[in-house]
Amino acid sequence: MHEPCAVAADVLGAADCLSHLGPGCRFSTKPAALSKTSPVTADTQAKSLKTLRQEACEGQVQAQFALGKYYTRLDHAPGQDVGRQQLALKWFLEAAGQGHAGAQNQLGLIYAWGPAPLRNEEAAELWLRKATAQDHAGAWIDLGWLLRRRNAEAATVVRCFEQAVALGNTAGYYNLGILYAYALDAERDVAKLLQVYRDAAQLESAPAQWYLGCGLSEPYSGPTSVHLAEAVQWFRRAAEEGDSAGQYEFGKLHEQGRGVPQELERAAELYRLAAVQGNGMAQNALGRLCRAGLGVAQDFAGALLWFRKAATQDPQLKEIEVTEAQNAMGEMYLRGEGVAQDIPTALQLFKKAAKGNAAACVNLGALYFEGKLVPCNYVEAKQCFRQAALAGNGEAKGWLARLKTIRLRPARKPAASAAKPDGNDQGQLQLGLL
Repeated sequence: MHEPCAVAADVLGAADCLSHLGPGCRFSTKPAALSKTSPVTADTQAKSLKTLRQEACEGQVQAQFALGKYYTRLDHAPGQDVGRQQLALKWFLEAAGQGHAGAQNQLGLIYAWGPAPLRNEEAAELWLRKATAQDHAGAWIDLGWLLRRRNAEAATVVRCFEQAVALGNTAGYYNLGILYAYALDAERDVAKLLQVYRDAAQLESAPAQWYLGCGLSEPYSGPTSVHLAEAVQWFRRAAEEGDSAGQYEFGKLHEQGRGVPQELERAAELYRLAAVQGNGMAQNALGRLCRAGLGVAQDFAGALLWFRKAATQDPQLKEIEVTEAQNAMGEMYLRGEGVAQDIPTALQLFKKAAKGNAAACVNLGALYFEGKLVPCNYVEAKQCFRQAALAGNGEAKGWLARLKTIRLRPARKPAASAAKPDGNDQGQLQLGLL
């Protein structure tokens, strides 16, 4: 693997910064040259990387920044490839040392919110302040949250977000709203929250209109019928302007009949508009409607297609969407809906989804409890149900109550189509472990 050239001198010094290297972070995307929008074969990708490295070593700052972004994007899960993350950090240091505001912001993010071995709050604040000195709007927001974590006064954090707004970043409004919604210093101020969102929405920004709709419709605002009616209007405006988040939320209102008449066909139409833009929540919602035949003709193949698309979202940034899709696909493979029944695949999907989805924990626990398709294992079942119950799943609590009545049950052999035993077929010995 090609090593970058010597790190340019900077305030911290390369040795100091590199002493904090560790697993990768979640804050970057691929450079445009390697994006999914252009067909890239293995040969052309290798050529592009070679050219990018060469330009980076020649001191071209944009190439250094792009290379850092590329390496951080390669690994979704922290710690998968420490070497690549080390390369990413080195390249960001190269670009940041030349004054690249984006690279300085990336360093601040890594040092502030990366895996524990990388974290250094002093270094994070230094790099974020360097980026804000160049009017990097996103860095103002990141600096605000870092200062908040370091026990700064709310007024100081508010000023950071206001700086982002002044630079045209409407996400600054959203973050101001979070401060007011979750009462960081005082009692929750719903009136201030909604005023902040209204200010943003007046900018004719679709994302800002979505923010306001959320602020009006979410439980923390204690939505009244007046609030909900206003939320409907803002979600409609965001949806009409093509904002995928607005389309999803407006579709959800139509599906639930909240603030508008229940219209499943309209909900499916709105979900589809958002889903084709890559919105994972909408892809799951559309898959769910296709699977059940609600608002659209029942279409198992179409449902699997949308669930697969949702499952390919970035697992760190979109964990909820990914695990929901994995669980839904697991259920379809378990029941043979639109595909041949495949117990091993279903089991694998449930295990993946169980990391962040309570319903998947219940599905996995039920398989172990019943012992019909996989070997009976009460210990595994109990662990799954406990995890789901801690997440507030009521069904899991019922399963745990059933487990308490179990005294002794012989192990059952799985059906012929079941997965191979997982090495624990001692269901008959679980009594003392329950």
